[in-house]
Amino acid sequence: MKKRSGLKRTGSMIVFGLISVVILLWTGYLTTSFLSMVLPASFWIVPYLGLVVFDGGMIGWMFVYLYLAEGSMQRSIALGLTVFNLIGVGLMTVAEIVLGGQTLAEVPAMLGTVAIWAVGIWTFVNVAGIVAFHLSSPDARIAAAIQEEKDAVVDEALTDLSNRRHDNAKLLSAQLGGGMFKTLVSELGADLDGDGLPDLAERPSKRGRALEVCHDEQNTTTAIENRRPVEYPRPDEPVSRPAATTARRRKTVIRERHDVQCDYCGKRISPGRNGRRRYCSNAHRTAAYRERAGQPV
Repeated sequence: MKKRSGLKRTGSMIVFGLISVVILLWTGYLTTSFLSMVLPASFWIVPYLGLVVFDGGMIGWMFVYLYLAEGSMQRSIALGLTVFNLIGVGLMTVAEIVLGGQTLAEVPAMLGTVAIWAVGIWTFVNVAGIVAFHLSSPDARIAAAIQEEKDAVVDEALTDLSNRRHDNAKLLSAQLGGGMFKTLVSELGADLDGDGLPDLAERPSKRGRALEVCHDEQNTTTAIENRRPVEYPRPDEPVSRPAATTARRRKTVIRERHDVQCDYCGKRISPGRNGRRRYCSNAHRTAAYRERAGQPV
């Protein structure tokens, strides 16, 4: 009895499988025939690709519902598109049979229009179902939820940053303004030419001239200090030709100088070429100017 039951079950499965294959081949033929009529100028393989939207889509979404879908949203999408594509297969079958050239029944006026619009509608709905299926996966939903929480934290941090800036605006502006004021005072009291006057109070054509003179004075003073006294030969010592030539080259006219004192520190310094030098360095010159102006040194 058990063997007979097993054989009957196996035979039933085989018969059912053959019937299913034949029915799918029949509906697939009707669908491709109607698509060939709707798209006469298309490539020959296009009607067969359309099976994915109707017959193939129905079988594919059924397997997705049974073995692949996770979560209520994906299972609902897969089951809904299985039924939707089944309706599309029925519409294509009826449209091909009625509009395929038969003369036994009257053709409804709107059947052709509905069937043609159905091709585009079923294609769009299947594409939208694929997108929605991927978006509704549990992994995608978890990732989206985590990202939403991150975005919420960032929004709160930006709000807190604005509040902190508003609460400490006076302190921050005072610190920034103090630095800017120091820069302003430094630029107003700058005396690059070292003549004891701020560059801002001088004419543009006179700025930097005294600095060039100061460099020339320092170079001249250094040359004078490093000079060597001329050694003349004694009367009883013979003079050789090279020694006489060297002594002649060393003859230099040295003018006398009267040292002056720095107005700030009292150090003895050279008066310079034009006799206007008053400070030993630019730092002492700036310090003296700030003392006269009542500013802290």
